[in-house]
Amino acid sequence: MHGFTALQEVLLGRLWNSYQGAVIDPATSGAFQMAVWELAFDAGADLSSGNFTGNGGAGIVATSQSWLNAINAPGYSGGQAPISVLHHESAQDQLVPAPGSIALLGMGGVLLTKRRRLPNGK
Repeated sequence: MHGFTALQEVLLGRLWNSYQGAVIDPATSGAFQMAVWELAFDAGADLSSGNFTGNGGAGIVATSQSWLNAINAPGYSGGQAPISVLHHESAQDQLVPAPGSIALLGMGGVLLTKRRRLPNGK
């Protein structure tokens, strides 16, 4: 993946596989994003120190840290989703599950084809 270490790839895949289904409201969305940022911008998985620290609602930080602890545990057995990075030189990179990136590219091609045909009436 663009700009990520092998460990970051593993931990991001574990986070997605284990907790993306738990994102059901603004608090869990914030916790998930905080965990992604910690993994992307710091060398560890500790929101209390390093380049990125968790500053937000105590419940959001606690949820995020508990997820980070779980995916970084020596006995982790929750599986790992393959993750791809959609990289752009002047915009924020996006992380997507690998099968989703293929579907996303396919949908983009379909939409571009339809968009080109609509102005011509075909």
